[in-house]
Amino acid sequence: MEQEYLPEILHPSAPNDQIRISELRRRSDVTVFDRINDQIKDLMKCRNPKIKFDSLDDPRLNPIVETYLDGRHPDEIGSWVFYPWKNYLVHLLGESEFIEVRTNRNKYKITDEEQTTLGTKKIGVIGLSVGQAVALTLAQERIGGELRLADFDDLELSNLNRVRTSTWNLGLNKSVSAAREIAEIDPYIKIRIFPQGLSESNLDVFFLEGGKLDILVEECDGLDIKILARIYAKKHRIPVVMETNDRCMVDIERYDLEPDYPIFHGLVKEEELEEVRTLKTNEEKVPFILKILGISTTSVELRSSMLEIEQSIITWPQLASSVNVGAGILTIAIKNILLGQIKSQGRFYYDFDELESFDFDKSVFQYDKIKSKFILNIQNQNFQPCTLDSTIVNSLIHSLASAPSAANNQPWYWIFSDKIYLFHNENRSRTFWDPSSCAAAISFGCAIKNLEIALAQYQLYGKIEIKTDNLIQPKGPFVSIDLLYDKTIPPDPLNKQIKHRWTNRSNSISSPIDEDEINNIFKPSGKTCVNKSIIITNADKKDVLGNLLGHLERIRLINPYGQQDFVSEIRWDTTESSNRKDGIYIGDIDLTNTELAGLNIFKDSKVVDKIRKLKLGTGFDKIISKGVKNCAAIIFLIIESSDTTSWFETGIELESMWLKATSHNISVHPITTAPILFNPENQKHYSQIELKEINSIMNEIINVIGLKPHEKIGMILKVSRHDINPKPSYRIVDESSFRIVEKL
Repeated sequence: MEQEYLPEILHPSAPNDQIRISELRRRSDVTVFDRINDQIKDLMKCRNPKIKFDSLDDPRLNPIVETYLDGRHPDEIGSWVFYPWKNYLVHLLGESEFIEVRTNRNKYKITDEEQTTLGTKKIGVIGLSVGQAVALTLAQERIGGELRLADFDDLELSNLNRVRTSTWNLGLNKSVSAAREIAEIDPYIKIRIFPQGLSESNLDVFFLEGGKLDILVEECDGLDIKILARIYAKKHRIPVVMETNDRCMVDIERYDLEPDYPIFHGLVKEEELEEVRTLKTNEEKVPFILKILGISTTSVELRSSMLEIEQSIITWPQLASSVNVGAGILTIAIKNILLGQIKSQGRFYYDFDELESFDFDKSVFQYDKIKSKFILNIQNQNFQPCTLDSTIVNSLIHSLASAPSAANNQPWYWIFSDKIYLFHNENRSRTFWDPSSCAAAISFGCAIKNLEIALAQYQLYGKIEIKTDNLIQPKGPFVSIDLLYDKTIPPDPLNKQIKHRWTNRSNSISSPIDEDEINNIFKPSGKTCVNKSIIITNADKKDVLGNLLGHLERIRLINPYGQQDFVSEIRWDTTESSNRKDGIYIGDIDLTNTELAGLNIFKDSKVVDKIRKLKLGTGFDKIISKGVKNCAAIIFLIIESSDTTSWFETGIELESMWLKATSHNISVHPITTAPILFNPENQKHYSQIELKEINSIMNEIINVIGLKPHEKIGMILKVSRHDINPKPSYRIVDESSFRIVEKL
């Protein structure tokens, strides 16, 4: 019988097996399949995931393969597997390497540790119509190191509407057919078959011999065996799962956790076994089947079909689509039970037939960070009527609105009166990663620089008063500006660059930029706390910095609070972007289709939780690292203090440099993650492990750029030159950001 379903596994290192292999290879009726070289290359690809090989013919694989072979001939590698029912001799990798490659694409939905655990489990499957799909899915994911298959029935043509097999298997026992299918996928999985089906005479063998089953999949038609199997599983504390094919109903009975739990959730009693045994026809079984399934919870189609059994149809209907969906869902349940990830039991439905009215144009997941209106009690402020000409005010508003801000959050509220007042609108800038509002202070500095340039067009300048206490807990204006007239003030040539300035998030390779030009543009003015710029153009250093900054961005993104911030600051389609007029439009980020898909998946916090727990997510590094490596230069603006005034002045210096760069057709992308996270005041939401990583990255960056002990990073700029000139992001220009107080 074993020759009917068990392959013969031969090892080239064993003398007797060598003789057998040679004999089989000489036989004219045996077809030999020897693709071991490709399998070795596939193994090497799996072990070197950071190298993107073009194909198995990639010449870079050759030296890696030679090292692996270490002088051995490929004929000596792995096993030769003979399938007697087909007279096929197949050369495969040895068991451990075969499993390594075959389960590689399971990661990290299934971790290595989980895969090893699952490989020790013994799974019994009774009934191999629906059960065949479950058994094959389990084998494909390599859930279970041993499968015990029981079915007394032979394959008939009418079975092929749901059983995946070939027409030449008609008349073959279903357990033999399923075992062959599994062996052809993976000859190393241990398979035991019970072609006589399950009965009281072989319950001990099926459930206990060679080790107790870890779980039972019950999919048989016999009502008496359904009950008997549960009674026995309950006795030995073995969990039972079943999928009914109708409405994709899944039953989970956890006799391992609750040995007194009633079979079929109490719908059928154990003592009814004797009555069930007297039933002969399918028509007689219908009441019990409906009792088990629940009359009111079955589909209309099944209930209608039940009335036609042994009238116009032989038995109850089953569809391949439902069988395969059910097999997938049941496999997930089995995996989670075996790994101890779910403890629940009961009855669950996954009814796809009821999705007729589902609107696929509407996303199931919609995240939008609620931002309440900025409330200002102007009765507590001594505003005087506005004396500025409305044309001037309108010009100033558009210049201020054009200033850059972190994630384009525009965290300001401006009032034009006898003075110009700038308030911090915390509702727009509140994020977990910047509780001390450093980024807001930088944004205000950029806006004030724009204001200074715009005022010069009207021979005006502003006398600024800063109240730093109003940054984090605003009780009044952060900045108050007295306007003074001076006819000697010349127009600032940078004024026309304000509306052209934009953030370049391209990751493509920058055109060359002369180093003298970069040095001239990004040399500090000497008027702010930014006392020097460190300019990095060396390719090796940029690579190192790209990896470090990318890793830092990953830490921020996969932090649960960071994920929420990122999702809320991104505008995921053009309609949302144009309506909201804030945030970053996803289309403005230079992403591959794969990266774009990854970020859309990233919106689900459960995905991020899984990534964080498995310490994965290196793909997020590329959001920053690619652009750093391909840009013309990375520039570090250096300050000596990290107080509010320093961040504000960093913004003034940043905007001045940025506008100069714009006039030279040089684009800029500020990288704010490092300056913000390196500030100890902004680290309170991170775990000790994350803080250790952050501090390690900070020390490595300090070493690369040669930062002195008293110096701090105020801002990092990615500088490039590309043949693109996109429009700046949308801006909010209404009373939620700007207000002209003409009278109290």
